[in-house]
Amino acid sequence: MAKSIKCLLCTDTNQILPELYEKHGEDCVSHLHEEFAFALFDTTNNTYFAARDPVGLSPLYYTRHEGQYFFSHDIENLFIQSGITKEANLLAMQGILRSSTIPYTETMYREIKRLPPGHYMKVSNTGECTFVRYWKPETIEIDYSIDKEQAIKKFQQLFNQAIYNRIDDPSTTACELSGGLDSSSIVSWIKHKDPGYHLNCLAMAFDSMEACNEADYLNEVKKAYDINLIKIQTDTLDYKNEFDLDYNYNINPHWPIFVTHTMGFPLINKAHEMGIKTVLTGQGGDHVMAGNPYALHDYFRQFRWKLLLQELKASDSPLPLIKRFILFPLLGQKGLQIVLKILHPFRRKSSHSARKPDAWFEEFSELYTGNSLSFKYDLTQVVISHNSALFENSYYQVAEKQFGIKFKHPFFDRRLIEFMLSLPPNLKLEKGVYKFLLRQAMKGILPEKVRQRKSKAIFNDVIKQQISAINLDTLFCNAYIVKLGLIEQFELDDMKRKYQAEEPVNLIRFWQTLNVEYWYRFNFVNTETRSHP
Repeated sequence: MAKSIKCLLCTDTNQILPELYEKHGEDCVSHLHEEFAFALFDTTNNTYFAARDPVGLSPLYYTRHEGQYFFSHDIENLFIQSGITKEANLLAMQGILRSSTIPYTETMYREIKRLPPGHYMKVSNTGECTFVRYWKPETIEIDYSIDKEQAIKKFQQLFNQAIYNRIDDPSTTACELSGGLDSSSIVSWIKHKDPGYHLNCLAMAFDSMEACNEADYLNEVKKAYDINLIKIQTDTLDYKNEFDLDYNYNINPHWPIFVTHTMGFPLINKAHEMGIKTVLTGQGGDHVMAGNPYALHDYFRQFRWKLLLQELKASDSPLPLIKRFILFPLLGQKGLQIVLKILHPFRRKSSHSARKPDAWFEEFSELYTGNSLSFKYDLTQVVISHNSALFENSYYQVAEKQFGIKFKHPFFDRRLIEFMLSLPPNLKLEKGVYKFLLRQAMKGILPEKVRQRKSKAIFNDVIKQQISAINLDTLFCNAYIVKLGLIEQFELDDMKRKYQAEEPVNLIRFWQTLNVEYWYRFNFVNTETRSHP
């Protein structure tokens, strides 16, 4: 090991980082393709160098206190190391309440920062801090010359590499199998390449919840391959006692729960009982493989009429597609506003068809200015701040912190992401079928029922189970998020009323809102007075 470079913070697979940094300097990040987050200290000149993987799968938090920098994968460690005072970050709380995410550099605490994905930071011996965005996927050029067979071959090569680079020890590696296209592809690929591989597969079972139940697809994989399928009953969890919100926040107190956090705990416990150290997941398949209907805009702008008509023909409702994915983007925000003003006297008051374009349409305008909106959408799915925030408060981090179990995500391999971004949209979406290339590459490998699958599991019922175990009247009585000026009382009352009356409500937003309130109470209100619901 290079004596002048001390590793302050490393991931388990990157113990060679000091040598890598000494050899390549700041460019060492271009030699890393898996998830990583590390901080190094150069004793020769008293400087720091820290970096985080492109997607933000591994967290990296830091703070500066009394002239000294502290780094950690875990926020609690920073409080212990630095001795800083815990103060709520109102900007982050407001971000979750309004847009389900927080700024890239922020955490839930005012003095704790996070390094954004795809960035590195340098701290000089005078304390001057510099941030550099080293990963710039917006510069990737679409390769319109590649054909389907070439794309399949290249994908299979990268997919194989992404999977096996994440298996440290086959005897302590398992797969999280949901029955979906992505996780099933990883399991099927491993068994197809090595039929004798003893593969443990952990699956959450939702037998009593029709929208979540994927048992038929799990069984198809089990029938096709000799796997050790362990089903963990997840639809009958006790959210009032065993897995109440106090249980959640005692384990992971530093982020409000974003989505279905709790349902992963039984799977983690089972993996721990089995001595599992690495779990491969299908996370990332939706982000990098799916394709999107903004391909219609690309085909229109490129005069690719055959592909455009092919997609419109495959749709049951082509007119809404034309309006949302061709007309609105062509008009842009200003043009759309002008048209709406002109048409205002003639529109019915109940009409909601002329909404503004999706939020992502402007969010990353500074990253990409080309004509390919499908590329821009795919790019956003990878780099949007919501993704990294989800991973940072997921049960994946709990598993690593509590039991040393590392969840790894082959679809988020940097080389695979860059390849998928380079593909023309017709290789990801064809005749209304999403994940077209993945389905083609897995022909004869993935069970046909799974390969042809178009539906997805919906976990709203799981969120409702969790909410039903909470006393909403107690939680929202004298709500702190109202006292802090982050939300109006009438907004809370309206969401709660609609939910309790079973009227249409944005369930995810309601769930995140109550968790922001609960998180604040848990961390900043005395146990005797916070009135746990």
